[in-house]
Amino acid sequence: MGVDLPPALMDLLLKGTILLAAGGLITSAMRRASAASRHAVWAATCVAALALPVARVVAPEVTVAWWPGAEAVDAAVAVTGPAGVGVAGVAVAVGDGLTASPLQPMVLALLLVWGSGAVVLLGRLARGRLAWSRLQRQTTQETDARIQGRADLVAGWMGLLRCRVQRGPDDWMPVTWGLRDPVVALPGTARRWTDARLDIVLVHELAHVRRADA
Repeated sequence: MGVDLPPALMDLLLKGTILLAAGGLITSAMRRASAASRHAVWAATCVAALALPVARVVAPEVTVAWWPGAEAVDAAVAVTGPAGVGVAGVAVAVGDGLTASPLQPMVLALLLVWGSGAVVLLGRLARGRLAWSRLQRQTTQETDARIQGRADLVAGWMGLLRCRVQRGPDDWMPVTWGLRDPVVALPGTARRWTDARLDIVLVHELAHVRRADA
């Protein structure tokens, strides 16, 4: 049984695939750029992909020669010879009006690309979830009043309601997770940091929360 999708849906599927692929290539080339720059590229890519249906309705339609429309497909399979074989060699089911669309291989390829991308993204989400669980198990609540006070001060200055500080092993790098309830995990040696160094680290980590890429 073939896959028969409306031309409008196939058009959006193709354009969305190209947009996301372009976003992935651009961010891959920006490995040395800041996290804020990569986040901005992905945000713009997602907004553009979400705007595709609206653009299709509002913007004028442009016909591209290499993307055969439904009329061309109908014309290619409408003329049949003996035994229900079209002049272009396309099989036609005589009697029920069903035809084998030449677009089916392209549709299947696009669906395969989308499915592969979905599997990859789900795998990354699962890996991130496991890493987050390990981080939580390896940290404890920070009891140093000075560190928590500096964290609350920096969070308020950056427009965040609160920030919870966790204490990790001495050899840890500072790390942040959570958006609604942000957590900053600092190494145990942070208790020996000066206020200036502590503020710099907290500003850097809470900037991820503010950009919603923590």
